[in-house]
Amino acid sequence: MYVDMLHSCKQCDEEFANVYVLQKHVQLNHQRKLKLRELEELRMRSNICCGCRKKFDSQEELKEHAIEVHLPQRESPDGENSVECNICYKTYKCFKYLKAHRLRFFKKKNLICAQCGKIFREKAQLEGHEDSHRNVRRYECPVCHAKFSMKASWQAHVRYHDAQEIYNCEYCGKSFRKKGLMKAHLRIHSTDRPHKCPMCPLTFTQKNRLNSHVLEHSGRKTFKCDRCPASYVHQRALRRHFREKHEGIRTFKCHICPKGFIELRPLQVHLKTHEKSKEATFSKN
Repeated sequence: MYVDMLHSCKQCDEEFANVYVLQKHVQLNHQRKLKLRELEELRMRSNICCGCRKKFDSQEELKEHAIEVHLPQRESPDGENSVECNICYKTYKCFKYLKAHRLRFFKKKNLICAQCGKIFREKAQLEGHEDSHRNVRRYECPVCHAKFSMKASWQAHVRYHDAQEIYNCEYCGKSFRKKGLMKAHLRIHSTDRPHKCPMCPLTFTQKNRLNSHVLEHSGRKTFKCDRCPASYVHQRALRRHFREKHEGIRTFKCHICPKGFIELRPLQVHLKTHEKSKEATFSKN
């Protein structure tokens, strides 16, 4: 086909027979590449882990997290999935899928929860979130039987069981599996308690502890045991009940008597009863 004039692209050397084809070329090649470059720059500045969405203050902290958390769970690349992410160590069939994996947190959000207005990028995330409103928990931990609405939360929780408690509080010696949990715990030792309960005089160092406490005022026991009539306000209380009453697990043993506990705190309280009994014996003598 003969044309009188070719339309040149201002960003490269290519020429086209009409303006429409030129515009398509610009959209597919130059505008899309520019958008991808901007997303990649945003990803580098954000310091967000592409494996678990955790945010860090620097690239160095992100890399340290990747080595500590995701590297031990690394699966060897196979013939089908040979392209590996250098942050979370997941593998993909080609670089295109790897790029989509890295940039998925930075693309425009357009899925909205009808109940609370929260926005999501992926349909699966929205569906899991909506399940949480309905108290539908499809994913169960094989270790402690905790249940989750969101698959990502369930996966992170299951990995948590395999982690070792290598981070210790400098004030009380309590150990944690994650550095972030240890940092959050340090606030407990702070004298600053800015979060006040609107229903009683109690104050808290962390907002999540206040939220957990406020639930107790409601008296709603939504977490029910499937083995007996027991029900609880908090899921952690249900897990504790299940391990103690139905599985007979006692991780923390008293060194004075045969009693055992599933958590450190009840053991510490129990040990004080031995101290009181000693004091009572000495007073009698």
